[in-house]
Amino acid sequence: MRFRFAHIDPVKALFWSAVLNGLIAGPLMAVIMMIACSRKVMGKFALTPYLRISGCIATLVMCAVGLGVLVSWK
Repeated sequence: MRFRFAHIDPVKALFWSAVLNGLIAGPLMAVIMMIACSRKVMGKFALTPYLRISGCIATLVMCAVGLGVLVSWK
């Protein structure tokens, strides 16, 4: 016997939560990068230039992937 509190297929719910997570990841990473690079917020723990470049590249890749998903969605 199945116990469901909502009439939603669990596999579809997992799929859509993964899609939503992927789309939100890029903008969230951009906000985190802005905070982590700020000396006003982070003080002496602000990111070094190497970590800024690496973080910005990763953020751009995540944003590009999110946009690619939206553009190619059928």
